[in-house]
Amino acid sequence: MKIYLRALLPELRKTIRLALPIAIGLGGQGALFVCDTLMAGWWLGPVALAAAAFAGNLVMLPYVFGLGLAVSVPVLTAQGRGAGRPEDGAAALRHGLLIAGAWGVAIGLAIQLGVGLLDHMGQDPEILPDAKRFAVLMGWSILPGLLFQCLKNHREATGHPWISLLWLSIGIVVNIVLNWVLIQGKWGAPEMGLAGAGLATVLARVVMLVGLAWHPGGQSPEWRNGLQVFWLKASLGLGFPSALQWTFEAGVFALAPVLIGLFGKEQQAAHQVAISLASLAFMIPLGISQGASIRVGEAFGARNRGAMEKISVGALLFGTGFMLLYATTVVGLRDRIPWFFLDQAGGADILQTVHYASQYIMVAAVFALGDGLQVVASGALRGMSDVRFTSVAAFVCYWLVSMPAGLALAYWGGQEGLGIWMGMAVGIFAAAVVLNGRLAWKLRRRPFLIL
Repeated sequence: MKIYLRALLPELRKTIRLALPIAIGLGGQGALFVCDTLMAGWWLGPVALAAAAFAGNLVMLPYVFGLGLAVSVPVLTAQGRGAGRPEDGAAALRHGLLIAGAWGVAIGLAIQLGVGLLDHMGQDPEILPDAKRFAVLMGWSILPGLLFQCLKNHREATGHPWISLLWLSIGIVVNIVLNWVLIQGKWGAPEMGLAGAGLATVLARVVMLVGLAWHPGGQSPEWRNGLQVFWLKASLGLGFPSALQWTFEAGVFALAPVLIGLFGKEQQAAHQVAISLASLAFMIPLGISQGASIRVGEAFGARNRGAMEKISVGALLFGTGFMLLYATTVVGLRDRIPWFFLDQAGGADILQTVHYASQYIMVAAVFALGDGLQVVASGALRGMSDVRFTSVAAFVCYWLVSMPAGLALAYWGGQEGLGIWMGMAVGIFAAAVVLNGRLAWKLRRRPFLIL
């Protein structure tokens, strides 16, 4: 055992060096959304917070699908590098940009034309005006966000993750400043309320995209080679199942605030507090997952099964350890954390929101361990191009297990919003078991040490 663990350390160090800036960057992207939530809660109150929860999570679903489409870029680039074909990266980037760009335009138009449907989803009428304006602006932020993600993925797969982090950091600063200016109407700007947070996200993502695209040192997408059927099939063959997997998982989390909103805006606002915190913590194992995906992809391209095993096990240990640390921390602070998102002056509705948020944070801490296991295993499988199984597993675990369990607990069990959160926990643990079993089978087709 000691010899085996000692053999993991060199691969784990390499994975962490690659994954650290990726994880920080993912945390930064989550911070863009958390900044909108925090500032809306501080300056506009629970109604705006509930509107951001409702609209933001619905818009997040097509954005997540686009992020799934973009995962073909790093995997194909890494596999090509492992096989001694670094030129594959240009084709992977070019087709990734074309696919993500087409999806971003389609979604922006669809949300712009269909935003009126939000009136028919059973939500508190008080939140709808803000929710619709916020949804349209966040919808148009998807296009620059996805194009930036493709460029970011490619830089990471070629061993230059810190450049992406630089421009992401600049985007976060721009977003914070513009939130302050546009939400409250500072420096002569109009006072836009929650819509100002949406516009700030659009502009911040444009800055990130332009900056990274023009930063020297990146591989050219070689536009002169145009669209090639082989690379289009390869990109969609990896990206489409990955997009389905991510959407099946994210779909449960996008539907959750809608269902919780049926129990009142206080529970909906509380959900937004808890999910913002959980999502931010999730970025670390997600970064490890993406780093493992790239490194496993290189080993897969080189047909080095031993390296694939060491990279996967080391990543699982690190991702799980981090989530365990996060869980123990937030359990002790669950009654204090919600106040960072809300007006300190209190009030009956705010006190209720804090009460519900504390309960949801506790459940999120419980399922953190399973979340770390499932996302890292998924990333390692993606590096082996095993994406069809993971998409089917996501559908079964989240829509045939998680959602029915959550609805049963919410309505028949009388747990309301807390029941929805418990159902999400059930789905996450189911995914952790299934995906880690699949990873063990793929690597050696024999029992395989995970913990």
